[in-house]
Amino acid sequence: MNEDLIPKNKPLEAAEQSLKQLQELDLPPEAQALLENALHSLKDAKEEKSQFVSNVSHELRIPMTSIMGYTDLLRQGAMGEVNANQLNFLNVIRENVGRMSKLITDLSDIYKIESGRLHLEPEPMSVFNAIQSGLEMTQKILNGHHSEVNVVVEENLPLVLADPKRVSQMVHYLLENAMLYSPGGQPVTVKANHQDENVRLMVIDQGIGIQLEDQPHIFSQFFRSEVEAVREHKGWGLSLCLVKSLAELGGGQVGYETEPEAGSTFWFTIPVQ
Repeated sequence: MNEDLIPKNKPLEAAEQSLKQLQELDLPPEAQALLENALHSLKDAKEEKSQFVSNVSHELRIPMTSIMGYTDLLRQGAMGEVNANQLNFLNVIRENVGRMSKLITDLSDIYKIESGRLHLEPEPMSVFNAIQSGLEMTQKILNGHHSEVNVVVEENLPLVLADPKRVSQMVHYLLENAMLYSPGGQPVTVKANHQDENVRLMVIDQGIGIQLEDQPHIFSQFFRSEVEAVREHKGWGLSLCLVKSLAELGGGQVGYETEPEAGSTFWFTIPVQ
């Protein structure tokens, strides 16, 4: 997998890379000046895109929160008894609004990272606690999914220096993917061990694996495989992109090993305290 490839769904970044490559050529001063102007224009466009996403996210988050809150009240019978059909409709509303809310949050995080406006709050923390928090988040969202999750944490694992909220978020996203794409409720394992100056956290599944043609794009924004087993589940193709961005922002690395039809292991590292 070539990490230097710019995904096709990031045209501004691709254009910027091409212009920077042209700058390295021995071009006349007039051409160099035109390249400089183009790069400045691209920078402005990226900033405007980030600001647009930020504004839209803020404007949508408030009504989404209200819809979720009122839907929960109706499901609980706050306005009177709810029959089975009504409850089913309310559950559909709640599920879909929840998906939209997650999309808004993920988009906001991605563009904050790209614009340098997402700031981590690192502190000495326990990886085991982050795993438990991420597992609770996943079980709450995937209510009714019966994959067994085994947690294996190395003894005397040192504290890491990281943002607890973001580490739990990364664990949650990797667990959610592993459980969704593990047919028949196959068990999922979370491991953490000490490697040099880092703690390496792994999520291992026995699911469908990643097809060879999909592997170069697996961390790209909005990428979703055309494999039927993937398309059966709703998603936006942002979770793995966010895991990679958050891990690297925190000074770590991210990667995976996979075999089609035999499962995958996704991992990221966190610097020790």
